[in-house]
Amino acid sequence: MSDQETPEQAEAEPQAHDPQEESQPQEFDPERAKAALSKKNSENAALRKRLREVEGKAAKFDELEEAKKSEIERITESYEKTQFELRDAQNALVRERIARKHGLPDELAELLPSGDEEQVEAKAQYLSSLVKDPVRLPDPSQGSTSEPSNKDAMARSLFGI
Repeated sequence: MSDQETPEQAEAEPQAHDPQEESQPQEFDPERAKAALSKKNSENAALRKRLREVEGKAAKFDELEEAKKSEIERITESYEKTQFELRDAQNALVRERIARKHGLPDELAELLPSGDEEQVEAKAQYLSSLVKDPVRLPDPSQGSTSEPSNKDAMARSLFGI
């Protein structure tokens, strides 16, 4: 409507209606309203049913994704633990081999560090230099006789045994 038209002229001229205005009845028809409401309710019920189906599928998908992630995490943790145990065993083997090479007793072999072979070797050399006489276990095939030694006799006399 232009600024110069009067309300009477605007009513007299046919106006173009948009499709929404045409679909709306001029008068309220209860039967038509009831049918439209029933149709909308049916559509709404179908959409709610479909939504429940999709939500169920989405929940199952989420569960599968979580299970897959959990499986991957479990395998990753197991792999990392195995790698750690492998490195630990390799380090222990290196320390043991180098300790035996330098004639270190078990008590000193435990002091060798974990790390690369050069570090372990250097520490083993240092520890072996501190041990003046490497510990040698007595050979049981080389032994004393059954006669008591003079030291044994002296100890008995001192302690009254």
